[in-house]
Amino acid sequence: MVVRTIALVLFVFSAGSALSQPTVSGVSGSLENGGQISISGSLFGPNGPDVVLFDDFESGTVGSPIKTGAGSAEFGQWNGELGNTVYSDAASVSGSQAFRADMSEHWLNYAEVSLPSNTRDVFISWWLYLPAGDKIPGEGSSTGTNWKQMWIQGSDTADDDVVVPTLLSQSWYINGNDSPYRAYPGVPYLVKGQWKHFACWIKGGYNNDGEAKFWHLGHTGNLDLFVDETSVTTMYANGTREKVRLNGFGRTTSNSHPMFDDMYVASGANAQARVEIGNNRNYYDCTNIAVAVPTDWSASYINATLYTGSFYAGSAFLFVVDANGDVSEGFPIELGGIVEPESPGMPGQPKRNS
Repeated sequence: MVVRTIALVLFVFSAGSALSQPTVSGVSGSLENGGQISISGSLFGPNGPDVVLFDDFESGTVGSPIKTGAGSAEFGQWNGELGNTVYSDAASVSGSQAFRADMSEHWLNYAEVSLPSNTRDVFISWWLYLPAGDKIPGEGSSTGTNWKQMWIQGSDTADDDVVVPTLLSQSWYINGNDSPYRAYPGVPYLVKGQWKHFACWIKGGYNNDGEAKFWHLGHTGNLDLFVDETSVTTMYANGTREKVRLNGFGRTTSNSHPMFDDMYVASGANAQARVEIGNNRNYYDCTNIAVAVPTDWSASYINATLYTGSFYAGSAFLFVVDANGDVSEGFPIELGGIVEPESPGMPGQPKRNS
């Protein structure tokens, strides 16, 4: 009797988990970089993220400073830039350019994006590269490494801030100057001369009602979720997040040129909801990821602009992630062509491009 009861509970739990998972039933539109696509399915959630910014750093001239204001990003805009930050063609994930900072003369070399008023929840996705032969900011100095990649802030660097992540000595930390939250993802998941993908989601919580996630692609070859915490306090009462600084801080170091590409920022209660493409039907078996920017979102239909990253024409899988973090099974697509909306295909069957 006990065994049967446990089995019944497990069955119900499993069925409930499956029922909450988004399902993609069709994809149509231009499956090329910058193409407009429509996604049909179910259980996407009633609302999507408030996308703040996406930038592939293709809009500027090589060697010129990162632009700010209208037109400075592919979607949204950069609101500030400080120090020696330029468009560079030394390496890239998508297109031919990326963000590049020179840490040799100062510790502040960043680009800044403003968040909407009263933001508490933030999702960020980005690619990171440190050239082979370069130093990590602070490497070899008497004070050691100190490098803040994504610095989420309130009004300043010591107000409701959290850094995802900070590299101190030989370990990475998620922390801040004025943050009740701490997490320790461990040793650096960085190989000089190789692009690595990272993402984070910080849900603002004042009283053990926050959440934090930190993903990394490349440490074991597949996408790994290194931090996954619920029921944590991630900010102080009445606090808000006001800005994100890319390459927020790094010790002054000669021959140190951090590079970033394909940066995506979303905010709001549904910030974690997103559309991505990967190279495996199972999301956490992917070894490559690219993001789309949703423009319309409903429980059964999403319109989005597709950015293909380092994917080219050929097979890939499209994922919808809902606001709770539940991920659909990868829906097979063929990049590099057009899929007519009247023939959206079925789950598990590749699309036909014409």
